[in-house]
Amino acid sequence: MRRSMLLIGAVLALAVASPVGATFPGENGALVFSGLDLATGTVQIYRMEPAGGVATRLTVPNGQVWNECPSWSANGQLIYFDSFDRGLGTPAHIYRMTATGGSRTLVDRPDAPAHVCPSVNWNGTELAAIEYADSEGIIRMNADGSGAEIVAAAGTNQVLYTPRFAPFGSRIVFNQVTYNGTDFVSADLMLIYPTGGIRNITRNTNELFFSPSWSPRADSILAVRGAAQDEIVRVSLAGTVMRSLIKVPGAALSSPMFSPDGSKIAFLQCVGDCGDPDLQGTGSVWVMDADGSNPTLVLGQTPGGVQPFGYLDWGVETK
Repeated sequence: MRRSMLLIGAVLALAVASPVGATFPGENGALVFSGLDLATGTVQIYRMEPAGGVATRLTVPNGQVWNECPSWSANGQLIYFDSFDRGLGTPAHIYRMTATGGSRTLVDRPDAPAHVCPSVNWNGTELAAIEYADSEGIIRMNADGSGAEIVAAAGTNQVLYTPRFAPFGSRIVFNQVTYNGTDFVSADLMLIYPTGGIRNITRNTNELFFSPSWSPRADSILAVRGAAQDEIVRVSLAGTVMRSLIKVPGAALSSPMFSPDGSKIAFLQCVGDCGDPDLQGTGSVWVMDADGSNPTLVLGQTPGGVQPFGYLDWGVETK
């Protein structure tokens, strides 16, 4: 487990952005995100309306237990996430809960190695996650934690960010970062196909890409671009940048996520370091039009409240 925590630490040291997921198509529902609970110094999961207002904490602080990386199911009724005890150093495991935070259920094997940042496929039968064991890899497994298999493995001096199923079908997008010490060598967007093949869709550019997420129609990908991670772009499945949507110099952007109807994009913004209770940062949640216009602050940081960071997902409205 110590190796797992060191690998996680390497990821956090290299990039403040986390990869995101797939927006399932439908009517626009609630946002869910992970954030630092400033009262307890732990990471918890929150829900809020995309128009703004109060963020409701869905997980209950318990010692040094961190709950992070929430991901909606396709019907907007369940939230998948990972949880681990930072004080005890126990492996992170995958759980699910209802949309209001109830019925917390372990869906991982109790004896599984560390699994973080899960994604569920469109019909709820499979999960994808990062596995930290003797080495790091992307796994695909059944929704009950059985049948886990490595579908992509990290190479030397590489970290793999969270895999995400497409909103339909079995393709998975993930972020592969290669580094040398504390410097980026490359940061690419990768696709895993149902047959098991892997394609680097940004291999023909020297630009750095982070935080990939699918559009509701799975015809393009949102990503954060640049070593400063201060720009959100829309990328074709061929790896061509279709449009630069927003750039915020001096801030780190993460988790750009289409709304289920494709008309809006939500994202997180951080000035400083927003993911460590011992460091200083200011986090916020923003929503803009799909073309990058009209960026609007929907949740700012308040003293003693929540400091959003790292991961956000946008669910469908439930009937």
